[in-house]
Amino acid sequence: MDPDIRLLGGLTVDHGGEPLHLDGQRRLCLLAVLVLNHGRTVSRTDLAEWAWPSTPPDTVDRQIANYVSALRKALEPVEDRIRLVARRPGYTALLAPELLDTERFGTLLGRAREARAGQEHQLAAERLRQALGLWRGRPLDGLDTPYLRNRAAGLERQRRDAAMLLAEIELETGRPAEAAAVLRDVAAARPDDEAVAATLIRALTQAGQTDEAAETATRAGRSLRSQGRTPTPALRQAHSDALAGRVPVRPADPRHQLPADTGAFAGRVEELFEIARLAKRAEAAETPGAPVICTIDGMGGIGKTALAVHAAHLLADRFPDGQLFLEFHAHSAAAPTRTAFDVLGSALAGLGAPPQTVPNELDARAARYRAMLAGSRTLIVLDNVEDENQVLPLIPAGAGCLVLITSRRRLKALDDAEPLGLDVLALDDAVALFRATAGAGRTPADDAPLTEVVQMCGRLPLALRIAAALLRYRRSWQIEHLIRELRDGAGGLDVFDDGQRSLASVFELSYRNLDAAQETVLRRIAQVPGRDVDVLACASLLDVDLRSARRLLGDLADRSLLMEPVPGRFRMHDLMRSYVLSRTEAGDADEGALARLFDYYQHTAVRADRQIRTLPTLYVASRAAY
Repeated sequence: MDPDIRLLGGLTVDHGGEPLHLDGQRRLCLLAVLVLNHGRTVSRTDLAEWAWPSTPPDTVDRQIANYVSALRKALEPVEDRIRLVARRPGYTALLAPELLDTERFGTLLGRAREARAGQEHQLAAERLRQALGLWRGRPLDGLDTPYLRNRAAGLERQRRDAAMLLAEIELETGRPAEAAAVLRDVAAARPDDEAVAATLIRALTQAGQTDEAAETATRAGRSLRSQGRTPTPALRQAHSDALAGRVPVRPADPRHQLPADTGAFAGRVEELFEIARLAKRAEAAETPGAPVICTIDGMGGIGKTALAVHAAHLLADRFPDGQLFLEFHAHSAAAPTRTAFDVLGSALAGLGAPPQTVPNELDARAARYRAMLAGSRTLIVLDNVEDENQVLPLIPAGAGCLVLITSRRRLKALDDAEPLGLDVLALDDAVALFRATAGAGRTPADDAPLTEVVQMCGRLPLALRIAAALLRYRRSWQIEHLIRELRDGAGGLDVFDDGQRSLASVFELSYRNLDAAQETVLRRIAQVPGRDVDVLACASLLDVDLRSARRLLGDLADRSLLMEPVPGRFRMHDLMRSYVLSRTEAGDADEGALARLFDYYQHTAVRADRQIRTLPTLYVASRAAY
């Protein structure tokens, strides 16, 4: 019988129905950190920070080694399924993800969202009941470090999301008493969560329990006012309905439009922290009349939409008046780019405006949109945007809203926006994303072949997802076969195509809007040996002055076709380089451009050599002067 690792309550490892003896607070914290990061190597530095409640002792390295040794002994009955392995610079927990109740919960929640999106409400409800049935209490209960408390809070948010989704399904299928039963404990644990309170009040009212509904509304309002917050219109309406005994017949709220989150999300911890900080600013409404705006930019396939949607789901409860997801399709092969006029029509429909009241002029639509958002706390995702002019009419006029905008271009003319540029994933996060996407049992415990795969994917999330999907669904393949496929396809992008997603097509959508000069710059840089090139070298390569070179390179960096890791030096992603070279005909190689570049390098090297040779003479002369 497989062991059962439980984190949705106090940490336990059960074997044959009996818990193993894992005594000691610090040991439990250490095991929790390793298990939560299973498959990844956690450095001793991180273990010391994450498994200790405050500054760790000077002997922490020795203590970690002793605790790991004790944990290995305690886990001996299940060592064939759970192993703690020493790997520089720390330790790795090797285990099958399905042994973890947190992983099973996340999988069930993801499948429930998929079923809900496919209108399979009963299947979604059943999966949600299974997911919520895994909970035995507060997650990681009793573990005392800030890191583990933060992870526990994230799990609690997922539990809240699952309960809310199940309650909405119960309400839609005419089972308000069951919806109320799902939400009572959640509301008690989260008294300042307005969306939970409003839904519970609505369920109680529909179930005929109007006294409890009114008491719940009063308690929620009191909790919010004690924090200096004003109840939202949704909560006030629910309270009014409860007091009047009205039973509102509501379809699913059109304001809650977020697409399903992915169950395979990895990394982006700093970016999520920054978005959460901005959400807190929006809640506080620090500047009257000014919403909080965050632009998320990066190259095609870097995971901008995935980050925005994941963050929006995590923050949904902070914006109880709605979450709008509005697509512009600026870089989409499946649909033409939408105008602000068209998107405003969708936004107004999402906010509940009757079709006959939607104005036919852009300015009038924008004014109506701003009026409907006034005084609300709404999260708005504007996805796949081309430029600033598209989104300006969609910016709310009042404080309290958070706007997340994704674009391949840097939207520099949005003066009040906080920019968030995405780079490729860190190596450990790339491995974690590949593992999660490939699915249970499809990847080896050893990180070495996975490291090779993710490096060949350039640690680009879309490339990782496509490669992992091939491994997941081509059941006869093993990781070694995928590595051979990637090697055989070196220099091209044909392997990064799973029938629905094509990396070459994604890059093509960025490339097709370039002018001739920009295409020439990309083509020439793609032919340059080495990882990056500076502005002076580019000026020689392009046969232009320094100012023109800076402008051309800066524009391509703004379009996320080049990266500028340090000021004045530019780099092209390896997979983008492969794509650009694939578009370069055999006769397009500009030998004159490369000759100019090599002349520049030779000239620079000669001058540097002369400077180095004069240093001893200058040193002797300076000593003689004294």
